[in-house]
Amino acid sequence: MIRRCVPGDEAALEAFLARHAATSMFLRGNLARFGLGSGTHPHATRLWRLPAEGPIRAVLGLTNAGVVLCQIPGATPAEVAALAGALAGERATGLTGEAGQIAALLPALGLGPAAMRADSTEPLYRLTLADLPPGPAPLRRPRPGDEPLLQDWFRGYFRGTGFAPTDPAEEAALCRDRAIEACAEDSSCRLLLRDGRPVAMAALNAQVADLVQVGGVYVPEAARGLGLGREVTRALLAEARDRGARVAVLFANNPAAARAYEAIGFSRIGSYRLVFLARPVALQEEVFALRDM
Repeated sequence: MIRRCVPGDEAALEAFLARHAATSMFLRGNLARFGLGSGTHPHATRLWRLPAEGPIRAVLGLTNAGVVLCQIPGATPAEVAALAGALAGERATGLTGEAGQIAALLPALGLGPAAMRADSTEPLYRLTLADLPPGPAPLRRPRPGDEPLLQDWFRGYFRGTGFAPTDPAEEAALCRDRAIEACAEDSSCRLLLRDGRPVAMAALNAQVADLVQVGGVYVPEAARGLGLGREVTRALLAEARDRGARVAVLFANNPAAARAYEAIGFSRIGSYRLVFLARPVALQEEVFALRDM
């Protein structure tokens, strides 16, 4: 019924995931970048499909970092249980996907509120970039020397979204790594400038074909309420549109962010859920515990 995906499955996987494009960006982006879980990058993802043969109806992914990614629309309780069973023995650190699907998958994995460090269900938005409003906004790429500033901004971002690690050393390492990644030559992160100084940031956390997903929008607390989040998002998307993107999706962590996105034309199309576990969990133990109840 369930099997791990192997070379040769890529076209069928992409065709299935593309039919659910707005909630499959992490799965599609990781598949396009890393293939079927090869390599050691934290985002490289192993994939399982249902059924084993024929047209795909559900896909689960597990990144090297332990994040479970799902696209299981319409899966029955028995199918959800079978998909969860495919991950038995694996180490998980979090889950992400369409909100209703995550709600079905969590109990099948034996994961409840006590296992969670953070759990956020957020409105999912979509925008056709031809409808993006015009407006000048000076952007630049992060560059060497911006790392201290970006470490502070990422710390504020993770704490503001509720996704900051509770361990200070782990939080510091995460912010340092994200700042270094943002300054890399191929980074999608952009800084909004005022009088030549960075005042806000935004990035694309996934891009597949002509669809992009926005992530990491941050405005320092002292500069909020001035429309900078809206402005940096609009400018980032204008740049993506000029490179050929046609559609953007994103999810909003708070009402102020939602209002900013709606102001540049985004419309809500659903809900997306992100769960981070308090500690890495060996899913075999959790699944067997659930089945014994």
